[in-house]
Amino acid sequence: MSKHGRFNIRRWRDDRTGREGITFWCHGCQEAHSIGTSGPGPCWSFNGDYDNPVLSPSVRVYIPAGTDPDDGEAWPEKTLCHCFVGTSGAQPGQIIFLDDSAGHNQRGVHNMEPWPDYYGAAGES
Repeated sequence: MSKHGRFNIRRWRDDRTGREGITFWCHGCQEAHSIGTSGPGPCWSFNGDYDNPVLSPSVRVYIPAGTDPDDGEAWPEKTLCHCFVGTSGAQPGQIIFLDDSAGHNQRGVHNMEPWPDYYGAAGES
């Protein structure tokens, strides 16, 4: 088992800003999601249990609204992934994917999955 629990949740620290957080694998997006747990900027609560994590509030990954600098075409904000980890219908160690997740087709409650071997160990502390 990983030193970061059965899901291999990775802790990180930005020495420049003093911000700390965790990164977990999202099997819906097939990529990692990072959240801050202390320091400047938005912070989530984390129960500290790497085997049965609980995060609050929800984790939302999105593309902000913007304008193309070349043609001036505007695009709206788009939610790629929106989930609760261990709360709001998900038990500790589970993810519930919400209906506004446009970046993948996962919905409902799923057990968290560990990092796939092919993703590597970048950022591990």
